Amino acid sequence: MIDITVVITSALFVDEKGNELLFPSKLRLDRLNYTLSHLKHFEFKSIIIIDNTFPKSFENIKGIIEINNLSNLFFSRVNLIDRSREYNEYGPSRLEVSLINKASDSLKSCISTSHVLKISSGYRVNNLEKILEKYENGLIYRFGNPFRVNIKFCLTAFYILPVEYFFSFSDYCIKNYLNINKNHPLEAILYKYITTQKYFLIISEYPDINATFLSSNRKSNSINYQLKNFVFSFLARVGIYTLKLK
Repeated sequence: MIDITVVITSALFVDEKGNELLFPSKLRLDRLNYTLSHLKHFEFKSIIIIDNTFPKSFENIKGIIEINNLSNLFFSRVNLIDRSREYNEYGPSRLEVSLINKASDSLKSCISTSHVLKISSGYRVNNLEKILEKYENGLIYRFGNPFRVNIKFCLTAFYILPVEYFFSFSDYCIKNYLNINKNHPLEAILYKYITTQKYFLIISEYPDINATFLSSNRKSNSINYQLKNFVFSFLARVGIYTLKLK
C-alpha cells in the first residue's frame, strides 16, 4: 500500500468555460474516468475527488463514475461566486484555490497518509510508477522557459507534497488570492510558495503527462508540447527542474 492520498480536482457540472450545467458534462466525465482508470492500477491508500459543482438536487454520485474501486471519496459542494465571471476574468486558478480551500476541513479529517498527490481530472502521468520511487518529502516540477527571471512556474496539475505542506500551500494561496490572475496563475504561486520553504533540487524523471489541456484545447502529443517536454525532461535529469522539500 502506497502511503499517499490522491486528490483529484474535478468540475463535472460546468463546461470548459466555467458555466454551470444541470447535467454532468460528458467531456468532463470522460476526463475523470480517464484519470481514475489509470490510478486504479496503483495501491494508493485512498483516492479523493473534490468537486464543488454538484447541484444540491444531485445525489447519485457513484452512478456517474465508471471506476468503483475507490477506497475513499469526498465531494465538496460549496457555493462559489459566479464561476463564469471568475473564469473569464482570472482564468481557472482562483477556482482551484477556492475548491481546495473550501474542502480543507473535510480533507483533514479523512486524510491519514503522509503525502498527498494532487492531480487534475483528465490527466495521466505515464511514468508515475518511476516517479513514485522518490516521492518522500514531495516532488514539485518547474516548467516554462528556464531563463525566465520575473515569474517562474511549477506544475499544479500534478505534484506530490507531504500532508502538512499540502494544507500550508492552500493557506498560502488564500493569502495571495487577489494576486492570482491570468498572467500570474496558480503555477506562479506554487513556485513562490516552495521558495519560502527549505528545499533542494534533485535528479529525477519529469512527468510524462498524457492529457488534452482544456485551457488551450491542445493535446500532450502535439509536436509543440513534446518539444517543450523534451527540454523539461532533460533539465530534470541534470538536476535543475525538480524540487524536493527538506
